[in-house]
Amino acid sequence: MSQVALPPEPAPILAVDLCYPDPPSIDPRALTVRIRSALPGTTLVWAGPSNVLLRHERADPAAPYRPDPADILGLPPEHHPFTERDSYRTDLLLSAMTFAADDRAEERDLSQSWHWPDAAASLDRCRYLITISQLIGRGRDSTERVHVFRAVLDAIIATVRPLATWWPASQQALPPGALVAHPLTGVVNVRMFRSVHDPSVTMTDTLGLHTLGLPDIQCQSRNLDPDRLGDLLFELAEYVCKHGDVLRPGSPVPGLSADQQFVPSRRTATVPPLRPVVDLDPGPGYDV
Repeated sequence: MSQVALPPEPAPILAVDLCYPDPPSIDPRALTVRIRSALPGTTLVWAGPSNVLLRHERADPAAPYRPDPADILGLPPEHHPFTERDSYRTDLLLSAMTFAADDRAEERDLSQSWHWPDAAASLDRCRYLITISQLIGRGRDSTERVHVFRAVLDAIIATVRPLATWWPASQQALPPGALVAHPLTGVVNVRMFRSVHDPSVTMTDTLGLHTLGLPDIQCQSRNLDPDRLGDLLFELAEYVCKHGDVLRPGSPVPGLSADQQFVPSRRTATVPPLRPVVDLDPGPGYDV
């Protein structure tokens, strides 16, 4: 009987939970000012007791940035509500922040957070969340989206530092200090699964590129160093994020040595969640 290909699950949005033992307090005015220093086109759409919504316009190279007078005077930032015209824009990029009690402990699978041994203990101490989520415009590329997301994230962490961060789409927990390693840290997780029948066989994949509308990457291999393979997949994820969906079926990519090449193909992910992936064939002697 032929296998029926299941459709990919809907791609989740790019988001992170900042986790706190005590209720965090953020001044929307101060936060908007801080974010605007990195993203001059940022304006405040809404500020309420349980959420904040920010709009991020593209910087205009012909118009040099000048600080908002409200920032200099310490005045509350002006709200810029949505209009009907906004709903037709493809370049509109929004950041939403919501404040809530942490009731998601049972939903978190920490099995692929092996870089942080204290993840469970730290999350157990947390009772409150700030969730940052990005609402996207089709006209923004992945590099722009990651840049904006990280600018907002870094501003909030600098304002009120969390004890832990949880990334729902990439299914990993990270301490705040780990996020400085790379802009994609947290956004993309490199997972490793070892076969219970043959320990020399591993499945290594990325999880998180699908939040950017890009295929994740996977490689099932035998007798390859999973740490080196994980590093390679993260480098390829960085390349795809920068250049787009450019790993073409049949066009080899460099492997783990000068004389090794991996051949990409397209398929649905072997390990859930269901999503499109680039599958890398490691070649004779290493394939399964």
